[in-house]
Amino acid sequence: FVHQREEARFTLRLLNQPREALRLAQANWRVQHEPADLRILLETAFAAGDSNGAQPALDFIQKNHLEDVELTKLANKINHQ
Repeated sequence: FVHQREEARFTLRLLNQPREALRLAQANWRVQHEPADLRILLETAFAAGDSNGAQPALDFIQKNHLEDVELTKLANKINHQ
């Protein structure tokens, strides 16, 4: 599980498979909750057009009052998708 974040990023950006990347990012999120994990989950959900897939990350951001410019931009994109 250690490299799922990187595998999700690879799958999204190089293989251009957003749905598979989202699956990997979701599996990663179940194990790790670092800002980079939030970011890849939001990025893959947006690319896959799956706002429900981003819900755990959106909930985490809101619950923990996390403030980050880039994460906020991604969250806003998903909420307006």
